Amino acid sequence: MMAAGSMTAPAEANLSPIGLSRPDTLVFVCFCLVGSLAYLAVLTNGTFDLDARETLDRAYDAYARALLAGRLDVSRDVIGNEGFYIDGKVYLYYGILPALLRLPFLLANVESPGPRLFVWIEAAAAATLFHLTLARILSAVDPPVHKPANGAFALMAGIAAWIASPCLLLVSNASIYHEPIGVALVCIGGVLLLLSGSIASALSGQLPQISTARLTAIAALSGLSLHARPPLAVGLFLLTGLLCLWTLAEATQHGLRGRLLHAVCKSLLPGAMLAIAIAVFLFANWLRFGDPMSAGPLKYYGYYLFLEGNSPRMQTFFEQGRFQLLRLIPNALVHALGVYQIHEPLTKLLRVGAMRLESPIHGLLLIWAPVVIMSVFGTRHLVELLRRRRRCGLWLAGIGLALSASLVIMLCYSTVTLRYKFEMWPALFFLAAIGLVERLGPSPQKSGNQTASRATISFAPVSPAFIGIVVLAAFYSYRCIEQYKSMPLFNGDPADSIFQTGPDGVIMPTTLRDVSGES
Repeated sequence: MMAAGSMTAPAEANLSPIGLSRPDTLVFVCFCLVGSLAYLAVLTNGTFDLDARETLDRAYDAYARALLAGRLDVSRDVIGNEGFYIDGKVYLYYGILPALLRLPFLLANVESPGPRLFVWIEAAAAATLFHLTLARILSAVDPPVHKPANGAFALMAGIAAWIASPCLLLVSNASIYHEPIGVALVCIGGVLLLLSGSIASALSGQLPQISTARLTAIAALSGLSLHARPPLAVGLFLLTGLLCLWTLAEATQHGLRGRLLHAVCKSLLPGAMLAIAIAVFLFANWLRFGDPMSAGPLKYYGYYLFLEGNSPRMQTFFEQGRFQLLRLIPNALVHALGVYQIHEPLTKLLRVGAMRLESPIHGLLLIWAPVVIMSVFGTRHLVELLRRRRRCGLWLAGIGLALSASLVIMLCYSTVTLRYKFEMWPALFFLAAIGLVERLGPSPQKSGNQTASRATISFAPVSPAFIGIVVLAAFYSYRCIEQYKSMPLFNGDPADSIFQTGPDGVIMPTTLRDVSGES
């Protein structure tokens, strides 16, 4: 019997350049083309107009122009209440990477595109990377010679990546919030694609070994994500650190000293890249806020100064901080189930202060139903691997725990909103990949020594149920997008946005509060 994860020469010859069988490649290409066009239609409300206005759509362009001028501050009218007002200057607290993406256009004296183009490209690129990652894991664990040549694996992977995923929700609008998330999702997709072969090896019972070049690329993407969406970057940083530590387990011929030297040499460049990314991040915080460890002092926040003042939510921020561990319980229930009625009673019971729930509120069990269900199977299979193949199971469990760090961080925040579900995607996607391998991967037959694919045995019978789950996820995703587009914050009309702090976006001096923290 062929070992799981191995591949014969004929099988390799039948693979396309992207590592998939020809039927899977065809399904993959079709998904990418149709999915990209569908994303563009959703983002532009069917107009395909990439130049229409979005909420605070000039912020990153202004940020890029400020960088070219050697500054970090922007004008008040481009950021409104989402800025920090310090010493007469206004600063963005968002990652710097979306602004850097506009520098090539400005350096070439070309008007930089609007945010719609960037968000569309980021969403389509991230979905493509997630799709290819999942399809390659499935193909590597269950070689193409052993599975039906019907593109079933790429079809399942495409549904998870393009429909039941944050990429679809990302194109609900191109507001200032979504672009850094899009960049971070691309980084996450790139990291998981680089790890796809290693994940397949671990699922096949073989200890993964990652080359220095691949480990360095993973570190580079992790470092970039820090300058786009820091909460999502936390999971990638922990993942990179875990992979560097795992090099100690790689076989060497020089005992413990040789293992340590091998690990240090292999981790030196990736570690340096992470250190540089952190140093730049802390330096930027120091330049903007006077404190390298601060993401922005709340007493200077536009929301506090011009809108909320000493509201219960702001008092909670000042008294308990941005993150509080006990908030994880009510927030997790709302994010998972969408049952917002239980949130306030639980927050009062746990004494975690006033919090804010933003529409639309739909549970992960509805909008990402296929992925959530597969992640349950993945968790069960991971527990089995920890019993049967401990070292491979530990490697996979370590990756899952590292990616879960971003999930825990956002569940401890004092606001529940749809975009904060995106931090939960990496861990769910990883577990769903394991679940799909368990459900569709190699399954030993009772007779003979052949290995048959579960896709042959069980894919057809479960198709009606699976299609129903996909329709359910697509329906609730559509409802989320529809509600998003109806909200003043995200309807593409800045004149109706609550981010405006005065006529034509000009700050009204009479609305300015005492920045000491007292209204």
